[in-house]
Amino acid sequence: MKNSIVSIVSIVLVFLTVFGCVPMSLAAPETTGIDQIDQIGIKPRIPQIEFQVADIKGKYSSASQAFLTPYNGTLNLRAIGSYGGPMGSIEVSFLGNNSQHCLVNSAVYSGYFPIYGLPAPIKQTNTSVQDVLTLPFTIKGPLTCKLLGNPTVIGYPPNNTNITIQAVAKALNNKTAGKDFIVTIKY
Repeated sequence: MKNSIVSIVSIVLVFLTVFGCVPMSLAAPETTGIDQIDQIGIKPRIPQIEFQVADIKGKYSSASQAFLTPYNGTLNLRAIGSYGGPMGSIEVSFLGNNSQHCLVNSAVYSGYFPIYGLPAPIKQTNTSVQDVLTLPFTIKGPLTCKLLGNPTVIGYPPNNTNITIQAVAKALNNKTAGKDFIVTIKY
């Protein structure tokens, strides 16, 4: 009997919380996570982010990783931010994109080599009341690295070098989420 009453009270609190009738301090504590969705599936508590990659026909599909040829490859992507209410912005940036090696002709050099040719950070801000914001962007080769010296020599990041793309989505109520996406260089 006691367990039944506790279960009923819990269900009532969840129901009332979802519809804004109970202060959150009386409800169960909120968990954190990039892809967090409300436990009963009504709406996300933080913005959701999805990365999509275009195939050779231009059709986009959801992906968790992509591959790029550094010489002349082109990769069309988009970051999609969504929320159960108005979105404020979505921003994409390229983080920590350095290679531990640089391939020049057929020689591999070890060290710290920034990857050149990546796009600058981009941001889309909501200009109307939209629940979903889509931010398309392209990574286009050549991606290069440089051996500093006399003379400076240009090379390419080697096979299996990872490029980290981070999207940050912000709802108009200032709830924010971030998600990383990995692009791996493949020859």
